[in-house]
Amino acid sequence: MHLGEAGPGQLRLLRAYMAGAALPTLFLPFALAAYYAIRSGLEPMIGLERLVQFPLALAPLLWGIWNVVWAAQPEQKRLPLGVHGAVVPVVAAPLLVWGCGWLGVPLPEQAMAYIGPGVPLTMVLYFVLWRTVVGYLNRLLEVG
Repeated sequence: MHLGEAGPGQLRLLRAYMAGAALPTLFLPFALAAYYAIRSGLEPMIGLERLVQFPLALAPLLWGIWNVVWAAQPEQKRLPLGVHGAVVPVVAAPLLVWGCGWLGVPLPEQAMAYIGPGVPLTMVLYFVLWRTVVGYLNRLLEVG
């Protein structure tokens, strides 16, 4: 079967990846532009660029894979999409801390103070984004 002839049941996991990665991919250029606009007025801070670029670079990948995990599960065993998406910060926060340590970028104490209360707030935001935007894209792309 030619790729252009794939039916609606074909390539479902690829469509799931695209639906999950779409929002952070669209948001990424704006986040980087805002960061560099703010950053241009500050004195150089060693490692700050790596600290910001690490989560921004991995967000589309993580969201896409997370949506594939959801789509690959049998419908009877799936969590609601919003709940599934709300778990992303619980996975991403330890990855961020580990990645910063691996890159040799110490997290500022202020950032560490925000991780604890920031995760539940981010979970609420992710619940809404996953339920509305990713859910819409999943329906649009007939993911399931």
